[in-house]
Amino acid sequence: MLVPLSLLPFLQMGWDGDHMDGWGWGAWVMMSILMVLFWSTVVVIVLWLVRSQALHSHPEGKASPLDLARERYARGEISHEEFERIRENLSRSG
Repeated sequence: MLVPLSLLPFLQMGWDGDHMDGWGWGAWVMMSILMVLFWSTVVVIVLWLVRSQALHSHPEGKASPLDLARERYARGEISHEEFERIRENLSRSG
């Protein structure tokens, strides 16, 4: 049997004439649906990981302004006079 050289690659790949092994257009529809499901799952997992990391990186409760001033004073970022002034301003406003 003589086979034209242009058909040789198709015969080696198991080509049966319609490229679908009898599935027809259903294979394209199924592949499209599965591709959308796969990439949607990947995006959902990535977003879930990013959001869960962001939630765990912040403390549960917010620190009050006075707590922040105390921390800054403890680190030496502000002087005792500045801390007292902040504390007095906060006690007047709150």
